[in-house]
Amino acid sequence: TTATTTSMDYPVKLIILDSIAAPARRDFGSEDATSRVTAIFQIAQILKRIADQMNVAIVVINQIDKIENHSNKSNQTMMMPSVKAALGTSWHHCVSTRILLEHDSNDPSFDDVYDDGTPCIRKVTIVKSNLVGRSSVKFEITKMGVSQI
Repeated sequence: TTATTTSMDYPVKLIILDSIAAPARRDFGSEDATSRVTAIFQIAQILKRIADQMNVAIVVINQIDKIENHSNKSNQTMMMPSVKAALGTSWHHCVSTRILLEHDSNDPSFDDVYDDGTPCIRKVTIVKSNLVGRSSVKFEITKMGVSQI
């Protein structure tokens, strides 16, 4: 591309990266945390520059790691699973908007898609944003696509 190339030259308005956590883990492992954090910050800067210059939204899928927390209540050890973002706190501070997509198996309105076409209900929550406060909406996934409930 040339320096005069603009976003008008490309019909792309959304870029989805799934994910940068796996290559970061592979390339840096757990021993070289400083280099990994530096690389993540550089990637974030490049992605922000691309978003601004090309007028596109960039979504980066962040993997989660399930961790088991142990708590002691009345002399009983209970396993309390939780999750943490694979890119850690360094990525947490790099993004301007964070969206959480979830399936709440404890909520009876959240069902999987069945063979008969029963919709799959999910929830999306804006967790961090400079423009709007925290909010959630349920949506369904059907054979026809995605729609808000």
